[in-house]
Amino acid sequence: MKNFLFGLFLGAALMLVTAFSFNLVSNQSSAQAQPFIPGYYQQVAWGNHPEMDAALNLLIKAREHLEKAAHDFNGHRVKAIEYTDKAIKEVREGINFADNH
Repeated sequence: MKNFLFGLFLGAALMLVTAFSFNLVSNQSSAQAQPFIPGYYQQVAWGNHPEMDAALNLLIKAREHLEKAAHDFNGHRVKAIEYTDKAIKEVREGINFADNH
């Protein structure tokens, strides 16, 4: 059951990230794009990896919405926050790796 819920959450998150990243990338050129998290982008230049940057911003926004949710949903909200944190960490590590290699 845990694997099914994780797969369901991950699939939904990836669909949202993909849909919104295409929208963000198509609406702004990388030269005009403005990051949502200025502190993070002082380390990683905006525009080097626009798809990863857009995905990172959407994951962070998703986490904010999960934090503000009115209910605990029997522990599933907390688990979703943990998985989102892991996804944010992986995207940041991927960006850092690409910048250094």
